[in-house]
Amino acid sequence: KMPEAQNKLTNGELRMLIDAVACTNCITENHSKRLIAKLANQSERKSGELVDRGVLVRRTRRPADDHVLENITMLNAPDAACKKVSFLYKKRSSSEPARRVVDPLALVMNNGQYYFLAYKDGEPTYHTYRVDRMSNIVITDKDINEEKVKALVSKISDERFTVFNMYAGEEKTVTLEFDAKC
Repeated sequence: KMPEAQNKLTNGELRMLIDAVACTNCITENHSKRLIAKLANQSERKSGELVDRGVLVRRTRRPADDHVLENITMLNAPDAACKKVSFLYKKRSSSEPARRVVDPLALVMNNGQYYFLAYKDGEPTYHTYRVDRMSNIVITDKDINEEKVKALVSKISDERFTVFNMYAGEEKTVTLEFDAKC
């Protein structure tokens, strides 16, 4: 067990957590304010002082409800690591969501957005789904393809510093040519 003094967050650590909550676009404005208040209450300083002296953050686009938080909660459920996950997914380019059934690999936060990396049976690699476009998440009773999942999780770990934002796949070198007249 950690000594009490080591278990406490420093004001600098609290400041970073408060700023991270203020910057995320995964939760509603009201939920953000409630979390910031909880964090500020952990400080030995007056809670208002810690919140008021924060860095200025660009206002982010916030969801109208807590469905992203609810989705993250579902995807972090203990069963979600070993069972297939079913959900409706609305692509930006389509008007109707489509049902997906996948093997979960990882939840990733990138540029203030949560992404769900998952393997779909028969596909050569994993797919990336924006968590805010997911709905009706169900943890099924079907087991994942453990061998394929382990291989892909290893691949994700190897790629994490070379993959550009949310795009997965083989790294390719390209050459761009421009017309001098443009």
